[in-house]
Amino acid sequence: MDEQILADFFSRQDSVLEKMESHLPAIERDGFAGKRVGDLKRILHTLKGEAGMLVFSNVEQVCHETGSYLEQAQA
Repeated sequence: MDEQILADFFSRQDSVLEKMESHLPAIERDGFAGKRVGDLKRILHTLKGEAGMLVFSNVEQVCHETGSYLEQAQA
């Protein structure tokens, strides 16, 4: 695995987590029907793809299951 790619992935995760956390108050307040859920799902989808490429299977699985939960909650 390329060390620079791995370093880049890890260096972005603080901001990724901050972005995810920024959507939670609105989701808690407005429920799962708002735009924020879609934004959160996109972030999770990107993280899932990056984790998959780096063979971080546990991270990929958590993102997949969280995305599935959000899909079901919107239904």
